[in-house]
Amino acid sequence: MKNRIILYTFIALASASCSNYFDKPHPTAIVAEEINREAYPVLRIGLYDAIQWGNRWVTEDLSADNLVYRTSYYQHGEIDDNRIAVTNSYMNTDWSNIFRTVVACNKFLTALEQETDKSAMAGGLTVNQYIAEARYIRAYCYYHGVKFFGDFPYVDENTTEAEARTITRSPASLIVSKVLEDLKFAQANTRPHSTSGPKYISQEAVSAFLARVYLFVDDLSNAGVEAERVIASTSVGITNDYLGIWRASNDKELIFYITGHATDENVQGFYLRDNTNFGRFELPVNEAIVADFAHEPSDTRRVVIENSTIPSFPFQCVKYNNSDNSDIWPVSRVAEMYLISAEASGYPGGLSRLNELRANRGLPNLTTDDITNETEFYTALMRERRLELCFEGHRWTDLRRMCKKYNLDITQYLPNISGINDFNLLYPVPNQQILLNPNLTQNPGY
Repeated sequence: MKNRIILYTFIALASASCSNYFDKPHPTAIVAEEINREAYPVLRIGLYDAIQWGNRWVTEDLSADNLVYRTSYYQHGEIDDNRIAVTNSYMNTDWSNIFRTVVACNKFLTALEQETDKSAMAGGLTVNQYIAEARYIRAYCYYHGVKFFGDFPYVDENTTEAEARTITRSPASLIVSKVLEDLKFAQANTRPHSTSGPKYISQEAVSAFLARVYLFVDDLSNAGVEAERVIASTSVGITNDYLGIWRASNDKELIFYITGHATDENVQGFYLRDNTNFGRFELPVNEAIVADFAHEPSDTRRVVIENSTIPSFPFQCVKYNNSDNSDIWPVSRVAEMYLISAEASGYPGGLSRLNELRANRGLPNLTTDDITNETEFYTALMRERRLELCFEGHRWTDLRRMCKKYNLDITQYLPNISGINDFNLLYPVPNQQILLNPNLTQNPGY
């Protein structure tokens, strides 16, 4: 009975969606003051479960040029066309999932902050370590809110119910500063990466995410520092077993990941596989990325794309290929750190880290004879990021960020986008959220 009460406590924490958090508390909500140390371990696992919302992995590749829409849910078609309606249910689901998880983090943090002894142990972790993990997860959610929607409403454990009911969107720059604050605390208070067992949030995971956020806001210096911090760790490393990352034989490259389950929401692999792999095959692989792989046939990463049984859509993604949905969905991998370090180093210095990664993917070194100037370097780097991180939720952000920063033509990748200032490069604020809170303004152009 006691464990059941603890589980109900988390359900009450996490089920506060955008609507009832901004309107009234969940009818079964348990106030933070009633949470005790016995509940901490279960609430912690609940937060991990709460970030299993899976749209973010396929949405980026579908908005960009790695996946295409074939059939079934027209909302996927809107994302593929870069013409998303304000009524698109996937946008509303992502927005709501971000807030549902943030609210759960905030309520847990309120309880944890009431502890006078932050070094006290509960379920194998100190109070500060619980705080660190909750703040990482909150930062993770807000990062996705900003990169998809731009300015975003910000609530934390100090936000009152009255303030929440009429909250407005905060500038993206403010939210990113809060994200960095959370991650820096987490970096100082979480545990080192474990080479065995489940990959929970670790110092390496926090550094990896810090590197990504710094890259997102064009702080290449700090991005490079954090990437190199991860690369220097003896607990993770680059290997030449790319397929093994997804088949559980090579977890050294995985820093932090989510493992799906048949009963979880995170079943996006089902949309990528054809029916011979027990999938719906709603989102085939774009032939443009297959052509990109064809430039260097020795690239071992091509193995995650296989032929399909549908002639008009001949390729399917098999990165997430378990019929029971028990797939590994990466949050951070060490290969990304090599790519970030290469970008932070610039041309020609960045070729060194880039070539280390390429060597483990069956590819020859790139030299200054191959890459003769900065434009060629950043174009090659963007291509390398596409092939290494395909179907992992990076491509849309990469195209927007890198084309703008390095003056590359985004229309060659996204024919439905008019240019780097096209309003469609931000997603619309879901109309349902504006109906719930009229103080939420719509993004320009929608």
